[in-house]
Amino acid sequence: MGTDLRSEGRQQLLPVGMVRGRVYPADRGSGAITSLSGADGFIEILPKTEFIEAGTPVEVTLFGEVEKPDLLIAGSFCPGIDVLEDLSGLRFRTLYSGSSGGFSAIAAKTADIAGVDMPSKPKEKAGTTYNIPTIERMGLSGAVLAKGYRREVGLLVRQESLITGLGDLPGKRLINRNRGSGIRELLDMKIEELAGEKGISKKEFTNSISGYSSGAKSEISVCEAVLSGKADAGVGLKNCAEKKKGLKFIKFAEEEYDFLIRKEVLETPEVKKLLQTLFSAEFASKLPSGLQVYERTGEIIHFE
Repeated sequence: MGTDLRSEGRQQLLPVGMVRGRVYPADRGSGAITSLSGADGFIEILPKTEFIEAGTPVEVTLFGEVEKPDLLIAGSFCPGIDVLEDLSGLRFRTLYSGSSGGFSAIAAKTADIAGVDMPSKPKEKAGTTYNIPTIERMGLSGAVLAKGYRREVGLLVRQESLITGLGDLPGKRLINRNRGSGIRELLDMKIEELAGEKGISKKEFTNSISGYSSGAKSEISVCEAVLSGKADAGVGLKNCAEKKKGLKFIKFAEEEYDFLIRKEVLETPEVKKLLQTLFSAEFASKLPSGLQVYERTGEIIHFE
């Protein structure tokens, strides 16, 4: 297995995707490598098995011949990756493991590229810095950072909701993103700022929000929880609200979504094609609503 898997102690035939001898579950959750329709085969999980640790050998029954992907991309989910794949003509395998999982995949050399959006607040200067502090802290000198594009992040609520911003969340039910997600970290930072303005602690503010400690593994799960009435609000991208009828989007920030690339693959034809597409005018024009290129798009940052 290429990732830890909790099976909940029930017998199942789990669809999986395969990349370079590693096996990943095929669904849309965090840690999933592909959609169900793109699965390469399945593994049988017996009722006595409750947990499969990454690295455990498993037997895969294949649906047919496995088609080799051009690039394995880990990290944070983004609809912009679908646009990159369509325009570049490359075949991606995606392992949506959150930004933290993306950094770890690059460190372990199990992915070629990671899409990352991890915010940090450096003590020595104002504002928010994305991804670079995490790269430096983890010592990822074997990778370069290609600056990507900006994404609008906000609350996802039902159309009839009276929620107008983060200040309305106390007393409401929130469906949050999973730990290790850049969007969850960004929400934490914004809540801390808001709590400070109100003269209370962050803990006091978050304790007043039911579900703040929850952790949905995908943005689709967030949208479905809000639409079904299980939550009053969720956090995610503008694009998700526009795809799901019945939701509206309340922006509270813009973030930077970048691509962390292993140096070993930087000069390969596949990565060159991806970067050429990423920095093209056609890509900029076809990004979904809420995603946009900016003055740093195309910048390549090296680390020592």
